[in-house]
Order: sequence, then C-alpha cells, then structure tokens
Amino acid sequence: MKEAGAGCFSLLTSALPCDGFVFLIRRNMSAFSDEPVLVSPAPVRRWGRRQWMLAAAVAVVLAIVGTIIATPFYQKHLEEKAAHVKRGELYGAIYDTTIEGVVSTVELGWPGERLAVIVRPSPVTGAVMEIAGPFGTERLTWNAERSAFGPTTATINPLEHRKVKLTLRRDGREIWSARLWAWGVAPEGHAH
Repeated sequence: MKEAGAGCFSLLTSALPCDGFVFLIRRNMSAFSDEPVLVSPAPVRRWGRRQWMLAAAVAVVLAIVGTIIATPFYQKHLEEKAAHVKRGELYGAIYDTTIEGVVSTVELGWPGERLAVIVRPSPVTGAVMEIAGPFGTERLTWNAERSAFGPTTATINPLEHRKVKLTLRRDGREIWSARLWAWGVAPEGHAH
C-alpha cells in the first residue's frame, strides 16, 4: 500500500492528502519562473488623420441635416407665438416694464416697413432710444408727431420676427435696457 501523500509536494505530504487540489497547486507553481518574460505592450490605438477627417465630415453633415429639419419647426413655433402676442396701435408687440420706477408699456410698432418704439407714459424730453438688431444699430429720437421713438431709417420686413436690444438713454446715461422680440405683423386669416 502506498504511503499517504506519496508523490506530492514534500511540504504538503503530511498536511494534505495527494488529491486534485495539491496537483493543481503544483501544476500552477511550475508555470512561474525567476526569469522575467518581457511582453511587448499592446499598441495604443490612436485616431489618425483619416479618422478625424471622417468624424468631422459626419458631424458637419449631421449639423446641416439637423438645421434643415429644425428650421421649419422653429418658424412654425415663432408664428404660433406671434399670433398670441398682445398688440398695440401700430400692430406691434406690447411689453409691460418698469422704467425708473414707473410702470410703463413699450410697443415695438410697425409704421410701414420701419420699426418704432412707443413708450407709455412718454419719457422725459431729451431721452434717446438705441435699438440694435439684425438691421444694425440706430439711435432714435422722440418723434412728437407719432408719440414714439423713431421710426428706424432701415427698411425692415414687418412680417418677419426678430430679437432687438433696446437701450433708453438720457444725457448719455442708460436708464433702461431690455432684449425684446419685435414680432412681425400676423398675416391675415390666421386661425386655430
């Protein structure tokens, strides 16, 4: 009869029987060596010029397609908002605001193909309204005949919507400023 643990690791013969566990330990330990085996590192995958150009081309195409698809939806959104705006005597949008502690209304009105700014109550004489938008920047003086600042010298399509920056100045000092939508005149026949 064989002695228990015969053929097993000499250190483990008395503690463990010679079974599969000890065999696995012995088999795995024989795979280790004092001599290091140098393994070349896996190459780092970096994008080359070609991959960057392809990614840029895809991004540009997606941006163009997205813009083409989104534009009609954005225009429809603007038309819907313009249809529900409170309008004044020159068919412009009316905004409630406070100028120098006085509750006021500002209308961005349309006397023809120009833009005028009506402020109620009328500001103190000597005030100048600066208006900036896609048409440029203009300084509008008070027009007593129209009871408004302006109109602008630039010709503007009154059916289009645009955001403008208004700055009311007196003696060179800014007394009020806001960014407002100059909603175009709603086309006839708008219905829901």
